[in-house]
Amino acid sequence: MAKAILEHRGIDHEDARRSIRTLFNGDLGDFVGRQVKVLSMKRTGMLGGHYHNDYTEVWYVQSGRAVFELDDQDGTERYKFDMGETDRIVIPPMVAHRVLAYEGCILIGITEKVYVNCELNDQPFNFGPWQD
Repeated sequence: MAKAILEHRGIDHEDARRSIRTLFNGDLGDFVGRQVKVLSMKRTGMLGGHYHNDYTEVWYVQSGRAVFELDDQDGTERYKFDMGETDRIVIPPMVAHRVLAYEGCILIGITEKVYVNCELNDQPFNFGPWQD
């Protein structure tokens, strides 16, 4: 499986006025964000269940909790990442993913391609039932 990257993002700069934390700043190689979206979860729910053929996606937890599940699509490797505030995950092309995002969670998603619609951007993937 192309490896997803999970990491906690620390504070990049802090002084008496503010603290600065970057979602990415040249540390993701050739990644160039073309779309940024902010999801505010009104209630706990499952999102995703798909993969992208030709672009990387980055997710950042601004606040709250989200559990991302990734699959290599042949059933040999499946991972869950329990993410909290300031965690980031980088999902390469062809890696199936879904997320259980909890009520109150704020997620920031950045993609390398402009999002048009699920028919053009998302390739469905059946993970089956969620298992804890």
